Amino acid sequence: SMLALALWPGEAPPVTCAADGVMICGEQEVEMETEVLATRFVSLPTGVRLEYVEQGPSTGVPVIFLHGVTDSWRSFEPVLRRLPASIRAFAISQRGHGESSKPDAGYRYGNFSEDVRAFMDAMGLPRAVIVGHSMGSLVAQRLLGVEAVFASHVPLRVGLDLGADFAGARAAVASELAMA
Repeated sequence: SMLALALWPGEAPPVTCAADGVMICGEQEVEMETEVLATRFVSLPTGVRLEYVEQGPSTGVPVIFLHGVTDSWRSFEPVLRRLPASIRAFAISQRGHGESSKPDAGYRYGNFSEDVRAFMDAMGLPRAVIVGHSMGSLVAQRLLGVEAVFASHVPLRVGLDLGADFAGARAAVASELAMA
């Protein structure tokens, strides 16, 4: 299962559609370059070193992709190629996965969500759209906090608003991913 959570206050971020290497910008089609993603690493104060890839402009809407159990950032590789230029995408290999560090302990959802918060801090992201697949969706939910599921408005550090703005952002991201 896939979960897209918009951690974005106010209006949903603007996105456009992309498919088969062509991005639709209004009425104009623009060929997208297929670039090779460079694997990077970041050491976090949580004690782990995470492997990740980044794509898109620094001014784009930040979207963090969290994979499922036994996987890595590479599970999102086909999706990354089809994202619009308005997205600043980060795909992370979570602790114990891919080329990220593999500590002897610390594999609870709370540990994974602490890593995501530390990653956001390291990347200078006060807010982001979080997309999680399988285990990644549970990490995303933990990142929000259980109480956020039942609240209509929660002033979290990442700026979560579960009202109409959240629904709009969630629908926009779901629409983008469905087309990918």
